[in-house]
Formats: sequence, structure tokens, C-alpha cells
Amino acid sequence: IHSIYRVISMPQLPKKMLDETARREMEQVMPVPLNELYTSWQAISISDAETAICLVGLPRNTVDAMMETLHEAGLKSQVINVRPLALARVTDENKAIIINVQPVSFDIVIMIDGIPELLRSLPFPSGDISPSDKAATVKEELDRTVAFYNSSHKENAIMHNVAAFVSGELREILVEILGYPIRPLPQLLSYPDSFDANEYATNIGLALKQAKVNISQARADINVIPEVYLPKPRPITEIVAWTFIVVAVGVLVPLAISTRQASQETSALEARVSSAQI
Repeated sequence: IHSIYRVISMPQLPKKMLDETARREMEQVMPVPLNELYTSWQAISISDAETAICLVGLPRNTVDAMMETLHEAGLKSQVINVRPLALARVTDENKAIIINVQPVSFDIVIMIDGIPELLRSLPFPSGDISPSDKAATVKEELDRTVAFYNSSHKENAIMHNVAAFVSGELREILVEILGYPIRPLPQLLSYPDSFDANEYATNIGLALKQAKVNISQARADINVIPEVYLPKPRPITEIVAWTFIVVAVGVLVPLAISTRQASQETSALEARVSSAQI
């Protein structure tokens, strides 16, 4: 799904102010009105004085259609992730470039200090395009992305010694032309040696999110499923009512047993008294 991703640097704020701050920042940086998007965010502490707020916007129409399809199939989604954010989890470096090449599109992730700073998902030109032309397109877009990042982050620029992780197709060609040291994907999960991790990098990233293990350097962990599609919590009145019922049962059942035992003992005594009187 086409997504909009932005990272905003803010001074440290009280937690109760973060939600309103994130909403206001979204209104300023999202290129479309917020009523056309499902939005999600995560605040990440950078230092005692700075917080990074990661903002994600997804088009409502596309998400609604996808969720309706899942509903028709009898499936209920608990987690939705943006593909480049899932890919950001497959590296063991906190400053890295991640590239994922698929048959008709590719993703670029620029990760700084464990935070995905730039995400790009782009299609290849339509028509019959050779692998070398695809690789040239990836390199051109990567160079453009790095130049854009470096233009506003001169103090923490991406140099040509930054590790690049490449998954999917064209890895052999990209190793020769990218100009960055290409590292293999680290094995962050347990799987057989015959398993081709390069083909399933996105799936591994999703699995790492669900595994809740601290073996990835990525700090962004946003579940972008819209709140409207999350399971609804039970109303507090219903919880209180069931609590009252459970407590009442816990009190009344022993009382009923005790009353029955007393009644049986009384009946036995009455029978003995009647026998004695006869």
C-alpha cells in the first residue's frame, strides 16, 4: 500500500501531550487532508532533550478495501505493517541502508540510530526492462535518496562506508554498482541453512515484530492497523457486571451449601425428636 512516512524531531514532552503533538504535526506534514488517511505514530526518545516522532499515513479507501477483502475471507488482522518498516528490522546495524528488490517494485530504507529516517517504495518503469536497467534504476534512486537526506543532515551524513543490506532480486548486480559495502542479511531468527532469507526479508521483519525479541537494531515498532479495525474492549459496565456475578456466585454457592447442610441436620434432629416423643 502506498504510504506516507515522516520523522519529526521534537523536544522532550510529557506523555500526555504526545498524542495532540503528533496530530498537529500530521496536519502540517501530511500532503493530503487527514480525513483521507488512517494515521499512526510512535515517539522514540533520542536523548534527555530530544524525541523523534515517526508518523505514518495510509489512504483510507485502500485500507478499507483490503480489510473488507480479509473480512470476506473470514480473516481478522491484528497487525498491519508498512513493508519498508518491516524491512528495517532485518539489519543488525543501527545505521544502514536497506534495499529490497521485487519483480515490479523496490524499497529503500535509510536507517539512522535505529530509526528509519526515509522510506521509499517505487515501481520500476513499465514494459520489458532488463535486470541491468532495473539495477541502474535502483542505484539512481538510492543516490537521489541519500543526497536528499545528506542535504539536511550534514552533521550525520551517510558516507560510502555505511553498510547496505540487499534482499530480493538483483543482489549480484547491485553488489557491483552500488558503491556501498554490501552485507548479507544477519540470521536474526532460527531457520534451516537451505532457507533463502533474501527472498523473505519482509516476512522475517514481520516475524521479528511478532516475536517481541530485542535482536534487531530498529527502534520503530508501529502497528498501523486503524483503530476502527482493532477489537473493541469490553465496556466497563459489562466488566463490572461480570465481576459482580462472579463474586456473588463465590459468596452464594458456599452459603447455599451451608444452608442445605443445616437444613439436613435440622430434619435429622426433628426426626429424632419425633421418635423420642413416640
